[in-house]
Amino acid sequence: MRRLQALVLRTGTGPLGPIWRALYAALVWSIAACLRRGRPDTTVYVGGSLGFGEPVPGLSDVDVIAVCAGDARPIRDRWRRVVRCVPLLHRVAADVFVYSEEELRRAAAPCSISPETFVRHDDVHDAAGLAVRPGPFGATREWRRLAGPERRPVLTHDAQSRRLAAWLELQFWWRFAFEAAADSAAPTVPFLCVKLIAEPARLWLWLEHDQALFRRRDVLREASAALPQEREAYALALALQRDLPRGPRPPLAQALASLTRQSALLAGLMDRAAGAAGADPVRLIGVDAGPPVLADWRALVAPSGAGERFQVAHDDLADPAALARLGALTTGPAPALHAAPLLVRPAAERPRAKLRAVQCAATDPVSFALLAGEAEARFPRLPGWSARDWARRAVAEHRTWLCHPGATRLNGYGWLQLPPERERLITAARAALFEQSIDRGEPELRLTTEAVGDGIGADLRDERSLRDAVLGLPAYR
Repeated sequence: MRRLQALVLRTGTGPLGPIWRALYAALVWSIAACLRRGRPDTTVYVGGSLGFGEPVPGLSDVDVIAVCAGDARPIRDRWRRVVRCVPLLHRVAADVFVYSEEELRRAAAPCSISPETFVRHDDVHDAAGLAVRPGPFGATREWRRLAGPERRPVLTHDAQSRRLAAWLELQFWWRFAFEAAADSAAPTVPFLCVKLIAEPARLWLWLEHDQALFRRRDVLREASAALPQEREAYALALALQRDLPRGPRPPLAQALASLTRQSALLAGLMDRAAGAAGADPVRLIGVDAGPPVLADWRALVAPSGAGERFQVAHDDLADPAALARLGALTTGPAPALHAAPLLVRPAAERPRAKLRAVQCAATDPVSFALLAGEAEARFPRLPGWSARDWARRAVAEHRTWLCHPGATRLNGYGWLQLPPERERLITAARAALFEQSIDRGEPELRLTTEAVGDGIGADLRDERSLRDAVLGLPAYR
């Protein structure tokens, strides 16, 4: 497969280029016909670079999304059968997703303000994980309609929803940076270097200048004027994109350096918005002398365990070797790199990096408070970042599996690493106690398992009494 990719890439700008592009188009239309067979009212979109971007034959993914009016399961099942019969399709068209209109409506908002939960008891799917990565301009904005009536929900783009979507997008690219550092010889890394430079620039232009640009060449040229300090990096990305068919050596260190600098600029936008909105102090209970407790948004809403901690390493964010070494660590406190205003948590495996690859004070007030040696975190009064929104979302997530035991599933969120039930009970109690404290006007977040046990007055070693205590909390009655 890699040899075929190399051939297509090398010849994509020559006389064979139109043939490869025609084959891409034929593949997309064939997939669309398969998805619409027997359901002609199904709408098919293409996303990614095939939407409104600049596809690079041999490197660009085939992103196809089908949206139907009713039950999407028959279409999903049909596509699975086709892929089983033609296994090569899974290699060349791995990103084919099917939604019902209701599923798409629920998944279209960023996960921190979405009604969507990761653990579900019904058959609603967020097949493409849109709630986790809605895209730089919001879910569905970069989709191009191929066939069928328009079925995308009408989305609002206020300033905060833009910031939420932009930060999720930035986390997405940091995850790919970790993977590139772990396997810098992969044939996709040169193209990824272009993206690591261009994508944060796209976010900056969207947030700061209200420019929604789709083509990376346009992004890099506009950003050269808006951010002259990054002009050299943008010129490097433009030259690299032009030379991709020749298989150039990836300038990964330079790309990481630009990604770091631009991420710091974006973090500054987030932190300034949070400062302007004001903050609510939350007392942190259970601060101890050990490595800081990992109590970011994901630890509360979609925890991997009840006692997660992190440890700051003193390495360069732009050093691929350091990111690879730290990302490979899977035991002990999670490694983190703190270079104000950023906190980066390298992880070579996507499930460990999801929703926490990069943070700033506005998006992770607890970690930044602990790093500063403070016993109080300041949560911005902004949707998705407020203490109440954290607590509401965490309680909703835990309520799903508590109230529907044995019937929960990870529809579209297979990356989640669910901890054992005892630890899930502890994190459910932490979420409920957090919400309770906000309701009574004395916000506090219990960090350690011991602090949670004190809060509910239960013996954490006895799983039955622990479950009874958690189900007795007001949030889960």
